[in-house]
Amino acid sequence: MEFEAVRPKYSPPLQSLHLLQVHVFFRHGDRSPTPAFGNSNPEVWSSRLEAVPPLLQPQNYQYQERPFGHLTRKGAEQARGLGAWIKDAYLEELGVDTSQPDSFLRVRSTNFLRTHMTAWFVLEALLGSGELAASVPICISEDRLENLYHNDHCARLAKLWRASLSRKRQAEVRPDGTVQETGWCDQFEDIRFSFSKHLDLPQGKRFPWVLAADVVHCALAHGDPVPDNFTVEKLCEIRDFLAQDYVSSFQDKEICELSMGRLLREVVSSMENHRDTPSLYLYSGHDATLVPLSVALGRPWQSWPSYAASISIELWRSLEDSNQHFVRVLYDGVAVPLPVELEGIEQTWKPEQQNIIKSSKKTLFTLQEFVKLAGWTMLSDAEFQNKCQCI
Repeated sequence: MEFEAVRPKYSPPLQSLHLLQVHVFFRHGDRSPTPAFGNSNPEVWSSRLEAVPPLLQPQNYQYQERPFGHLTRKGAEQARGLGAWIKDAYLEELGVDTSQPDSFLRVRSTNFLRTHMTAWFVLEALLGSGELAASVPICISEDRLENLYHNDHCARLAKLWRASLSRKRQAEVRPDGTVQETGWCDQFEDIRFSFSKHLDLPQGKRFPWVLAADVVHCALAHGDPVPDNFTVEKLCEIRDFLAQDYVSSFQDKEICELSMGRLLREVVSSMENHRDTPSLYLYSGHDATLVPLSVALGRPWQSWPSYAASISIELWRSLEDSNQHFVRVLYDGVAVPLPVELEGIEQTWKPEQQNIIKSSKKTLFTLQEFVKLAGWTMLSDAEFQNKCQCI
């Protein structure tokens, strides 16, 4: 299991093509667990947090009780590492003047202190100084307009999301009133007790696997004690099952388009109008950004994204024909094949359709092909608002 952020590799520049524009979506760096459980050691986690940069403009963030859910010093270093990678991979290729970042750069963050700080440290490494980083506005949307994760302010999406979760949370109540979970969870009943004891959780209720796995992952990342008889391999298994559950929710076409449709529309619009738009876009988000985006692109993320994981969408122009444009997608700096045939994603991804992905070797698309590929989920703002009202 990766407890450190994966330093992205980089697929080499493409021959006979010129890089015009890049969109980089990334998860925040290492953070403290969230939320706090009975014995989550607030004093210890407080000592690990990164200080808020003095030049960072504070916002009215989504509330999370300090010190939980906040960026650690390790997370800040991971963000700087990502910024250094973006600098090495793209700035020279794009031919930009780093002394004037507002001429080529746009940055967005979700309304969380950890993502805002991650964006800051990425900028600091990308531009080489805190002063230049401070000159770049980090845009944060109103919560009701946010499109970097599935937004419960959309009534239709909230309803669909609750229905999707209820289908996964199958459980049976034993005669003694305790809960027997079914599905993949019953494979891990032997370690559930040690989880509950370690985290001081009440017995007999539905077990919070996502939150528990998060707390244990954070502990392992910092060398803290973990539950008795617990192994890293078990945590990997649990997180892989959780990732599969999470991916499957977005394989519902309507959930995916209401979650990522507007964001992909923005990306495609900026590419189609690249002469009048910046050349580098940075988006500081969450695992809840990367996973649904990967599903929308037809290449679902196969495991839980690591801290500072990234998806890059690149726009290239042919040196031989200036009207010919191409798109390449990179996960953690590696070009990934996307589905060549679109029939498998017209409505809903299914496990038996994974052969479409496995058989695809194509990593470079014409802009028109990419628009068609992304089109199964793209929504305009007006379309989004209309769909959200259909309760």
